[in-house]
Amino acid sequence: MTVSLQNLPSPAGEGYELEEAFAESEEARELLRKQREAKQRTNLFAGKVFFLAREVPRGMLEFVLRSFGGKVGWEGPHSPLSPADPAITHVIVDRPAPAQGLQSPRGDREFVQPQWVLDCVNNNLIIPADRYAPGKTLPPHLSPFVDNQAEGYTPEYQKEIDAMKRSAEGTEGTAGTQGTQGDDEEGNRGNGETEKPEDVGRFAREIEREEIGEEEKPREAEEEKPVETEELEKLEKQEEKKAKKEEEEKERRLLMAKKKHQRIYRQLEQEEKKKEKRVKELKSKAEKAKKGK
Repeated sequence: MTVSLQNLPSPAGEGYELEEAFAESEEARELLRKQREAKQRTNLFAGKVFFLAREVPRGMLEFVLRSFGGKVGWEGPHSPLSPADPAITHVIVDRPAPAQGLQSPRGDREFVQPQWVLDCVNNNLIIPADRYAPGKTLPPHLSPFVDNQAEGYTPEYQKEIDAMKRSAEGTEGTAGTQGTQGDDEEGNRGNGETEKPEDVGRFAREIEREEIGEEEKPREAEEEKPVETEELEKLEKQEEKKAKKEEEEKERRLLMAKKKHQRIYRQLEQEEKKKEKRVKELKSKAEKAKKGK
């Protein structure tokens, strides 16, 4: 016996169901969701008919377009479509202006450069074609293999595409709070305040506790008592000495740690510095690109 999940509606014509025994399993529900996403992705270009101009790399584009549900024709022998076929929805060209023979009498075709196909596939979204028109300067190519959150920097064009995806999925309302929080974080990054991960500090504390065999304990708030000025100065000096001594003790413990731990700790520090430098370079490059427009 099977039971359908009401909160995960199946696409039309698709019998996505779970066995009753697995209906409440989070892992099974996640697997079902991924299966549906994969099905949706393979139909990204469904209902669209592409015609490849002579100068574009036919083999690669034909493979990608067909893999995601599109129909393809090309300039040359054995093409299933002629340039005048009224079914053509997109013409892919790689020159400033398309040839006259590729124009539609009705003017209902979109002309795009090859990068449009790859950007659509990488983001699982049909991106508006106006920025990819023949002769236009293309937007920056966004690699699908870069984790922007881990890098601490999200390109402006990626933010635009993410907004398009939220709009297309109808989740702008439910994601309003998250969007506001994301905007605040991006604003802070724009002001040069890059959030630093806590991995390095946490790792250092773990090393210290491991070496001395102690656990971190919360400090109890000390009751404040009225004191005279001289006593206050004396207490401040004592606190300074205590803080200095604690810092020296921390350094001593770190030096006493195993060499392996020291090496890993230093590597983490170096990686963080490299990441910060890379983020600054990307932001500087983006600013120069804006001024150059």
